[in-house]
Amino acid sequence: LTSYYIDKYEVTISQYQLCQNAGVCTEPHDVTSIMYQNYYYNSNYAGFPVIWVSWNQAQIFCNWAGKSLPTEAQWEKAARGETLREYPWGDVAPADNIEATVANYSALFGDVTSASWGDDGVSPYGVYNMAGNVAEWTDSWHNIDSYYIKRTDGAVAENPTGPAESPTQEKVIRGGSWVSLENEIKTYSRDKSFPNYRYYNLGFRCVQSINE
Repeated sequence: LTSYYIDKYEVTISQYQLCQNAGVCTEPHDVTSIMYQNYYYNSNYAGFPVIWVSWNQAQIFCNWAGKSLPTEAQWEKAARGETLREYPWGDVAPADNIEATVANYSALFGDVTSASWGDDGVSPYGVYNMAGNVAEWTDSWHNIDSYYIKRTDGAVAENPTGPAESPTQEKVIRGGSWVSLENEIKTYSRDKSFPNYRYYNLGFRCVQSINE
């Protein structure tokens, strides 16, 4: 992969509202969360990740911000670094208790937490919540064989964007969420859904190319 920037945090409510107030982004499908009836318009949660947004809405936001959704490869590199680590912080599984400071998963806290929560769970590049909290949209189409497609000349693919299309027309979702189990928040765990899907545990972050 050539160099790129990725958002340190998941896109927050306050950031998304700037796009909405500019008349570009549309309101999320729902303004509540599991625990908070007044979530989206409550300033107490301004720094929490925006949820209930579709892939289409996420793409519009990133484009408005001069960025784009990460490809699956960009997302995994940011989460995993240059090793085969199982989690963003290493290979040690997160502690399954309420005092956990690594990952918001397995319904430990009953809902999403702040986008800047989890100092002990950052990736090798200092990126937060790439395991748990909210699952994240990527730009790539889903194909179960994506990881096994190799170039016919044997060379390493540069800046892979994933398959040109998905057999089921679904986009890749990464990272797992606050309701995910341990095996669903690993750096290589994958999920998928249609571009118009939205849910209470699904958000996103953006990337930006570095002009050299």
